[in-house]
Amino acid sequence: MAAGKRRFLALDGLRGVAAAMVLFDHMGVVSHHVTIFEHGYLAVDLFFALSGFVIASAYEQRLNASRRPVRDMIRIRLTRLYPMMALGALVGVAAMALGAEREGQLSIWATLASQLTFVPVPRPHTDLFVLDTVAWSLMLELAVNLLHATVLRRLSTRTLAVLAGLSLAPLVWVAWRFQGLDVGWCYETWAGGLARVAFSYLTGLLLYRLYAGGRAPRFSAPAPLLLAAAPAALFLQYLPIAHAAVVCDLASVVLLYPLLVWCAASAKLGARSGTLAALAGTVSFPLYALQLPLAHIFQSDIAPKITPQIGEPLAWTAFAFGMVLLSGYVARYYDRPVRDWIVSDRKFRIAVTPATAP
Repeated sequence: MAAGKRRFLALDGLRGVAAAMVLFDHMGVVSHHVTIFEHGYLAVDLFFALSGFVIASAYEQRLNASRRPVRDMIRIRLTRLYPMMALGALVGVAAMALGAEREGQLSIWATLASQLTFVPVPRPHTDLFVLDTVAWSLMLELAVNLLHATVLRRLSTRTLAVLAGLSLAPLVWVAWRFQGLDVGWCYETWAGGLARVAFSYLTGLLLYRLYAGGRAPRFSAPAPLLLAAAPAALFLQYLPIAHAAVVCDLASVVLLYPLLVWCAASAKLGARSGTLAALAGTVSFPLYALQLPLAHIFQSDIAPKITPQIGEPLAWTAFAFGMVLLSGYVARYYDRPVRDWIVSDRKFRIAVTPATAP
């Protein structure tokens, strides 16, 4: 099967693991407890790398043959991203109305308009998107997708390698300046998000070019090892060395995640493991899009009522399992039907593969 037509199931599994890493990180932030997943924000960089690889695999040839590649890319990505992000914004409205969000924000309607148009609110000490914070990464994702459609697809593999190498310098500077890569989501660190998406997306795109061209040896690894490596790398923050947080973040983003994407692209999964990986990929985007506003609602309105009976750890464990189940339900009965309806309209008819990374 041609590389551009295949579904990389192990990459789907990595997307599911990345969404879970972000979930556990956000659970710690919202509940005000430090956990081993406090560097789970690094999963966003894994998302960017996966996106660069999979977008190139699924669409680069089609864009090269298209008369209107930018228009096609806008349709493809908004069809994939917008239904879930709109739902996440509405859940964020509910969280704000219930008082679960922080005070001192704009009006609900102004904030909703900002969220639905991917236009950030640049206010000091404030998330760029207060209804559903994760929209900052999707804003950058859309921007780099358009850059892909206009410029990156035309570049040679050698030029992409040079750009990926050059993008490493600002990434290292950002990591050192902020003592980690938990940047891009708020007013004070928004520029750091540019460094994150530039390096990881370019690296993912470069890896696909090398993969499709057979220009580098392919390595595979057992799927369980690949899926466990991403969260296991978070333990690097506990190394007894100076600036362990910086080492953890850079080692994960610069070395480990490109290696995981490369190995996962060649991994062969059995029927059962392939089904589980595909399911993880399906659930990943709803889980990513809905987790933070629902976590705020849970923390302010539900946890206080059940924690005295079952304890806080068990309450948040129940929340995590509930989020996975809800995400599966939303993916099946909302996200997929809405996207199918959009694609069925002649004005927006363009094939959208299920392998597209969020």
